[in-house]
Formats: sequence, structure tokens, C-alpha cells
Amino acid sequence: MTLAWPDTSSAFAERDVAVAAIVLVDDEVGSVADTVHQLRRAATTVRLRTVVVDRTGARRTAAVLSEHPDVDLITLSHRTSAARAMHAAIESAGDAEYVLFLSPDVALDPGAVGRLLARARTRQDVAAVAPLVRTADGDVDSTLGREPTVLGALGDRVLGASWRRRPAVLSEYVRDPRAYAWAHPARLVDSDVLLLSRAAAVAAGVSDDRFGPRGVLFDMQRRIRDAGGAVWFDPAAGATRRSGGVTDARLHAADARVDRSLYKEVYAPRFAGLYRAVSGTRRARGAEPRRRAHRAPSTSVEMPPASVIVPAHDEATVIARTLAPLAQLAADGSLEVIVVCNGCSDDTATRARAFAGVTVLETDEASKVAALNLGDAHATRWPRVYLDADIRVPAEALAPVIRSLADGVALAGRPTFSVDVAHATPLVRAYQRARARMPSMSRALWGAGVYALSREGHARLGSFPDVIADDLYVDRLFTVAEKTFPDTAPVSVASPRTTEALLGVLTRARRGPAQQGVDSAASSVQELVRSIRGPRSACDALVFAAFALAARRRARRAAATRWERDESSRGKG
Repeated sequence: MTLAWPDTSSAFAERDVAVAAIVLVDDEVGSVADTVHQLRRAATTVRLRTVVVDRTGARRTAAVLSEHPDVDLITLSHRTSAARAMHAAIESAGDAEYVLFLSPDVALDPGAVGRLLARARTRQDVAAVAPLVRTADGDVDSTLGREPTVLGALGDRVLGASWRRRPAVLSEYVRDPRAYAWAHPARLVDSDVLLLSRAAAVAAGVSDDRFGPRGVLFDMQRRIRDAGGAVWFDPAAGATRRSGGVTDARLHAADARVDRSLYKEVYAPRFAGLYRAVSGTRRARGAEPRRRAHRAPSTSVEMPPASVIVPAHDEATVIARTLAPLAQLAADGSLEVIVVCNGCSDDTATRARAFAGVTVLETDEASKVAALNLGDAHATRWPRVYLDADIRVPAEALAPVIRSLADGVALAGRPTFSVDVAHATPLVRAYQRARARMPSMSRALWGAGVYALSREGHARLGSFPDVIADDLYVDRLFTVAEKTFPDTAPVSVASPRTTEALLGVLTRARRGPAQQGVDSAASSVQELVRSIRGPRSACDALVFAAFALAARRRARRAAATRWERDESSRGKG
């Protein structure tokens, strides 16, 4: 199929709008207003029209946008596919020369729209431009893609993000960091942000209804390229994914696999079955509506009254991603969120104050337990949630815990959690797999970076003592019957990425039990042995044991006052 589109560059001087920014809303209603504000900062030199396409099936988006009368809102049924919703948005873009698709999960850098537009106008054949996208941790996201292949899918499944400079045939993504340092033509970009020539987008037509939003953009690039257009990548324009919602790395990866599997069905059906088997993807039929069905709107959570206390010591790189999932609930008063900046030498407090409804306290004492006690002194609601500043908690994960504590079902509890090992080395992944198989992980308050207490449970605690492991101390105050661990949306706990970073964290973790007279070595060995089910789990258990022994020895030698903090998952390594 050959597509063609008219040359619109000469007509630009007569146009009122250069770019129509299209924001497709599935479940991120609470972040739409922020997206609109950031769009304006990203397009200060560009004549911009903003179009929000809402297919949540709800009516809250109109209320959120009531303060932005210049924003066009298209309301569609929640059954409308991403492909048809995006095509409707293109048609609504009027006489705009370009359309800019972006997810509400993405924040564009100041001036990014102008830079994308400048790149698009450099050559007649440039029909699409993608920016550099960073994760919430500050890492460069590997968005440069290749045509989906069986061998590439196999390489990615086996090797993951390791061996970044491996041969191109062994990955469906360009993982070499050098490729993200300069502007160049790209084959396919798997991104939440893409600037398109509107004429080229119209000529491309409507994609398969089963594609998700990123899959539609992926498919459009193929159609544009087949028609002779060029797709460019330009790192001069940047964007950052927010945390929470669909920014979760595992959900992004799962969506990408579904979309690539469908892409294979559309363009190479003979190999689609083998591709699905190798990539570990189910058949893509009807996949896009199913994916949206599993994403409950975070702002629809009925949250009982509660206080969330966040102790933060120099957490400027992560505090925004921690507060973002709770921002709407804090702004509307559903949650009392208190950030206690203790001994901070960075701008943690300033970044936390940027969130409406969040109370920020500051103290010169660099002590976590002192920060917890200070937060308690200012909090006015029960139950109380204690949240580490580097942990991302979906609002829907907190609600069942808070409800159980408020109803008197239990005195203490925490939500379900999962360890994110997307950027970890193979040895660290092996350690975390072994750890996840140990039953103690599912019946203790420690390990998730978040736990909660009812008023009665807190009365048993009194105030936090001067201990290293506050979560272990609190856990030991309650019997199993007094704790609740409801099955919730998982809290994402970032794993240390390197062996040295993991050893540092384990060394500190070892001091906590030692300080409180706890030695769980014997029970841990028993759990570890019982967790072995085959060769792979046996290897994982050996890795776990090696790390545990090394941390135990290091804890005996290292200074007791040293605080080993994992910087590798905080955007600094």
C-alpha cells in the first residue's frame, strides 16, 4: 500500500495553529490538569491547540478541565478503541499542521514542542519526530525500536536490559546508550510521545482496533514509512514519565509485548504464532479493551480518612514519583499527606510543596524515627500510614488496608508489594527471586517500605524508639492474627540495581535485627531450603545465601553509624 499526503509547509503562514496536542485519557483523569499546564510550558514558542480525548466512560474529566476553557474535550464511550479515538482526535485538529500525541503519564520538558517542530520542518520527508524519554528514575528509556522478530523477542526475553551493546538481531530495541545522544532517522519508536504531520497521519488511516495507544503510534510509523515518510528521533526534545498508573515498568512491558504480537499478526501472520510463543504473549485478539479494563481509575478510589506520613532525607530525586499517585487524594482532602524533611541539604521540601494539599515539615535532625514522631505529632487522622520516600503506592493499594484498620479488623497491615528488578543485574534478580519464594515475605510488615497502624495499634507502639529498622520493630509488636495483608494492587519497590548496592542495603538491614536482638538465620535457612523446586530455584537460593553471608560479615566489620542507602534506584546510578 502506498500513501501520499500534500505538501502543507507553504500554507503554514496562514494557519492559526501549528500543533494540536492530543491527550488520550483512559484512567489518568487526575493528571490531566498537570498535563495541560506542562504542555503550555513545553510550547511557549508554538501556537498550540490542546485536545483531550476522554474514553473513561465517566464525567470527571470535564470538571477537571473546567478551569481550562481553551482546551477542547472529546468525550467517547469507554468501549471506543484507541485507534478510533486517536483518529477522531486527528480529525478534530482542524487546520493544525502537526498533531502531537502524548500520554497523561508523560511530562514534556520546557520548550520540547518547539524543538520537535523545528526538527520536523528541517526536511520535506520528515513526517514524525519522537523525543528522548526518561523514566521517573531519570534513566533514558530505550524507545528506539526495530521490527518485531522472533530472534529479537527471544534475545529480549532471555537477556533483558543486560548486554546493552549486543548484536541488533538479539533485541527489538536499540539499547546502546550512544544511540540516544544524537538526532537521527529511526525505524520505529515505541514511545508515549510522537509529533506527526497531520496530513501524513490522516493519510495513514485507522489502525487495527486491538492496538493500544502506543501500538497505534507504532503502527502509524510503519504506514508512514511505507509511504516514503521519515521518522526521526531528536534528544534535544525531552520528556519524563511520571510514576504510578500505567507508568509502571511491568505494565509498559506487557502492553508493548501485546502490541508487538498484534503488529506481527498484521504484517507477518505466518510467524505470529511462533512470535507469541517466544515472547510469552497471549493471542492479541481483543487485547486493547482488556488492558484498559484492568486499569481502575485511581481517582475513583473511595478512601477512608487517614494520614500518610513520609519521612524524607535528601529525597529530591524520588519524592515527586512517591507523591504523584496520592496527589489527587491529597488535593481534594481525602488523605492527609505529611512529608517530614529531616536534615535535608537538597530541595526535597520545595518539590514536595509543589503538590497541592501536601503538608511539609522541616527539621534539622537527620533521623528517620525523629521524623516519624514529628509527623505523628502533626497528624490528625487515623489510621496512620508510614511510607518511605522512595516507594510508589497506588491509591487503590492503600484503600483496603486503611479500611480494614478503620473497621477494627486488624491493628496493623500493609498492601501487597512486588520488587521491580527491571534494571537490576542478573545476580540481583536471582537474589530477589529467591527472596520472593520465602513465606515470611507475605506475613510481615517489613519489606514493602510502607505499613499502617490503627489508633489502637499505635497506642501499643507509643512513639517510635531510636532503632534502625522501624518496620521490624513495629512488626514484632503484633501477632499474625492482629495484622492484615489484603490482596491489593501491588506497591512497586525498586530493587538495588547492582551487587554492591544490594550488599549495602543488606548490610544495613542486618544491623536492624541485630540491634533488636533478633537472629532469623536458622529460620531463613529452613525457608530457603524448602523454597527449592528445581535447578533454577536452587541456583537462586545459592545466590541468596551468598549475599546474606557477605552482608552478615560486612555488618560486623563496618562502622555501626554508617547508613548504607541505595542510590542506584534513585536516579543517581
